[in-house]
Amino acid sequence: MDLSNIERQRKLMTALPVDEVWGVGRRISKKLDAMGIKTVCDLADTDIRFIRKHFNVVLERTVRELRGEPCLELEEFAPVKQEIICSRSFGEKLTDYNAMREAICTYASRAAEKLRREHQFCRFISTFIKTSPFSLNEPYYGNSASIKLLTPTRIVGKL
Repeated sequence: MDLSNIERQRKLMTALPVDEVWGVGRRISKKLDAMGIKTVCDLADTDIRFIRKHFNVVLERTVRELRGEPCLELEEFAPVKQEIICSRSFGEKLTDYNAMREAICTYASRAAEKLRREHQFCRFISTFIKTSPFSLNEPYYGNSASIKLLTPTRIVGKL
């Protein structure tokens, strides 16, 4: 559907109830309805000062957007992640060295997959283990190890 035509936009906005607008929930919708604002068109035509006085800045921006005034800049590209975290809590106590090593390798493999998918490289690795802070029978234990890689990589065998 082509919405570049202003008349077509207005016709559609007149036909849509205000609760069809993204971000307008039941509570706001009921309040708008009580104020006589029943359609998307009614909302778009409402004075900005009135909206600001009775609602929040988010609804004000929504009204401005409905009028064709861009309020939020679109990002062409998502910002590059500074870290990738792969962690898990185990349902039972894990004390076997080989089982812990296998779990760490599995998470390193998942991290490498994410790195490759995002065309990124790793230059710093951290791993941690800790016991449940809620255990009544045993003291809490936590430890971690970190290393800076000489050469950034995304190869699982080097992580």
